[in-house]
Amino acid sequence: MPLHPFEVGSDYLASHIDEMVDVTFADIQSQFLMMPRGQNFIEFGSFQGAYEVLKQETDAFARFNDETVWKALERNALVFVVVRTILGVSPPEWAELAKAERDVS
Repeated sequence: MPLHPFEVGSDYLASHIDEMVDVTFADIQSQFLMMPRGQNFIEFGSFQGAYEVLKQETDAFARFNDETVWKALERNALVFVVVRTILGVSPPEWAELAKAERDVS
């Protein structure tokens, strides 16, 4: 039997939908749990702590503005990483944005 739903035809998929759903969920779960590790990654607990600081200072993101985010950054500098992650911007992309917006390297 093929391992993934995208490897089968529509007839097979229709007749084996429960199996294909299980395969899909198993694949998603295993990929999600494989977190990158290395010297440039922070521990989840540290990230979670910074996220909570940001959440507190912004009233659960209801007041997400320069002032509230700055207060959060003063409490925990890792809030910067949280904001960058929420925005979905990688470090090289952030550097390019800074260069384009501020004309600095």
